[in-house]
Amino acid sequence: MTNWESNFEEITPAPPAREVDIRNLIQRLSQPPTLAEIATIIANQSNPFPVNDPQHCAYRPLDPTHWQMPSAPLPASYLEFLSWSDGPSVRRGEREFGFFGTRDIRDYVLNYHIAYYMPGAIPLGLDGGGLFAMFDTRNGPADEYPILAVEAGALDYSETALLATSFLDFCQGTTSIADVLYPPPPLHEDPGRPVALVLLKSPASPKHISALHRAVSPTTPIASFLAVCRNAPAVLLAELPYWRSERILQELPPEIAACLRVEDPPVRP
Repeated sequence: MTNWESNFEEITPAPPAREVDIRNLIQRLSQPPTLAEIATIIANQSNPFPVNDPQHCAYRPLDPTHWQMPSAPLPASYLEFLSWSDGPSVRRGEREFGFFGTRDIRDYVLNYHIAYYMPGAIPLGLDGGGLFAMFDTRNGPADEYPILAVEAGALDYSETALLATSFLDFCQGTTSIADVLYPPPPLHEDPGRPVALVLLKSPASPKHISALHRAVSPTTPIASFLAVCRNAPAVLLAELPYWRSERILQELPPEIAACLRVEDPPVRP
C-alpha cells in the first residue's frame, strides 16, 4: 500500500471512498448518457451569438446522445488513492490541486462536454485556476495512463501538455500545472514584465474571432467579446506577463496574431 499522505506537503482531506463508491464509479463512468442527462446537457446550452449575428440562426446545441464515454479501466494506483481519500485538496511544491470525488467525475465528463471534445479523457480534478489534469486513455487499457494538463475553456488534445506518465508521478510533481501548460519561453527580456495585449482590428471571420476568444478570454461571454472586437482598437488583456503574451501570439494563426499588439499596460489613475 502506498503512503499517499507522504506525497504531499499540505492536505485538506476527504473521507475515504467506500467500496460501493468505487464500484459505482467504475460501472457508471462508461455508461452512455441517460435521457435525463441528455436533456440537462442540451437545456444548459445557450446560443452564444447575438440575435443580429449571422451565426445566430445556424447555432445548434451539442447533442450528447452518441457521445463515447471513457471505457478503459482505471489504474489500480488511482483506485487505491480514492480508497485513502475521496476528493482531497493537496499541495506539493508549487502544485496545488483539488481531486474530484467518485461521485463527481462522470458529471464533469458530461457537463464540461469532455466526452465530446476529448473522447477517452478522464478528469482527475482542477488546480483552482481553471486547469484540468486528465487521464489520457485513447490508447486503450493499460496499468497506467499519461496525465495531461488542459484549460477548461480549451478542451482539445492539441492544447494539452504532459504532466506525468503515471498517477504516482503526478502526485509527486512539484511544478504548478500552469507552468507545465504554459512554460515561460526563453526571452531576451524579463519574462514576468507586465504588458497589455491590444486588439488593433477585429479578425476577418467568425471562425477567427472564435479562435481568438478561446485563446485570450474563454470565460468571457461571447457576446461581450464580440462587442470588444467591434470597438477595436481595444485592450483585450490589461495586464499579463510578457511571456504569456508571446505564447498567445506564437500559438495563434498568423492572420489572427497580426490583429494583435503587445504594449505597455495602461497607466492606472
